[in-house]
Amino acid sequence: RHDLLARVGGDEFAILFEHCNESQARQNVEKLRELVADYRFLWNEGAFHVGLSAGLVEINANSPSAEELLREADAACYEAKRHGRNQVRSYQPGAIALTHQSGEIEYVNELREALRENRLQLHFQHIRALRSDVPDNIEILVRLQRTDGRLLAPGQILPAAERFGLARELDLWVVRQTLTYLAAHPGLHKRLGYVAINLSGLSLSEELADEVISLLDDQGLSGRRLCFEITETAAIANLSQAQHFMARLQDHQVRFALDDFGSGLSSYGYLKTLPVDVLKIDGQFVRDMLEDRSDRAIVRSIAELGQALGRPTVAEFVEQEAMIEVLREIGVDYAQGHAIARPAPLSDFEHRSAPDAADIQF
Repeated sequence: RHDLLARVGGDEFAILFEHCNESQARQNVEKLRELVADYRFLWNEGAFHVGLSAGLVEINANSPSAEELLREADAACYEAKRHGRNQVRSYQPGAIALTHQSGEIEYVNELREALRENRLQLHFQHIRALRSDVPDNIEILVRLQRTDGRLLAPGQILPAAERFGLARELDLWVVRQTLTYLAAHPGLHKRLGYVAINLSGLSLSEELADEVISLLDDQGLSGRRLCFEITETAAIANLSQAQHFMARLQDHQVRFALDDFGSGLSSYGYLKTLPVDVLKIDGQFVRDMLEDRSDRAIVRSIAELGQALGRPTVAEFVEQEAMIEVLREIGVDYAQGHAIARPAPLSDFEHRSAPDAADIQF
């Protein structure tokens, strides 16, 4: 008997149990879950533990393709997380697929229509510089306007776009619209250090690189005003392709930020292989840093790492005013979150005078 363990993402692994029924597989995964739950490690005077959520799917003569089996295991794992994490769930076609994917199917149908009918909207959120000698930045966020007028946030539509093959089309739409807007409003990008756009890992292709370079040339824009945010998981899914994509655009002065930095155990290792310019500290460490000494230690260590490597750091999920001064003292370069400014339509940027953005300095 030979079982197979493989890494399929930043913090995601797959195990193939041979000659093993579902009951035996569940016992094996429960033992693994207990081992992981009992593990502790020390770092920067703090003690940390790791949790494990798992989804099981049976392979038999009637099983679909390997890709579909992975999607089913992913759906079961999603259910384990949705019901409290640190548990094991088996794939149940009638229940899990319906609860996990029915909403996504609804969203993706609306997304297709919105792309066709141009009902997507660009919003922005300030990324405030915590030093006076550098300008602020903004992050572009996409919203889908539903037929009833309600707006869907990125977290609701992006998973559906990736799962059903619309991620590249969506990312390209955002890039085109953003660069068109910047070209039409030169005062905006001249007042900012850069404008950040999130990219799906499925979009890191030669075709998108060509399109971005062409758009920059056509609009007469400098690539140094543009920063693409990618996650570690997205980059390592096809590391060589991501490296080539990033290097090609960096030749045109485009910057890259590693989003959710610190969430994966190998985040530090990938700094050697990924040519990133900015580190965005995972919001899970920022959110409770005023009360949690371990979180604050992690944020400090990432800030120190960024300083040592000459890469600016951005703290996400800054939801309290008191965090701003703490982050400045720690050495974080930028802060982003509702304590800085809430997202707003990009069309309002040059006319905005809301209190939460009035003190932004450029």
